[in-house]
Amino acid sequence: MDNQEACIMIDISPRKLLTLRSTGKIPYSRIDRKIYYRKKDIVTYMEGVLQKGNN
Repeated sequence: MDNQEACIMIDISPRKLLTLRSTGKIPYSRIDRKIYYRKKDIVTYMEGVLQKGNN
């Protein structure tokens, strides 16, 4: 999925997604000049956030 799809799925701004990417919290791939994410990695990140919120 691309940047826009990831932002919609997590419900965050593109700037916040950039921060997560640069801190290594969400892995990504770059093809040409476009950033892509695996859906599995986005879901894993979201599950981790939910688990932290429940503790």
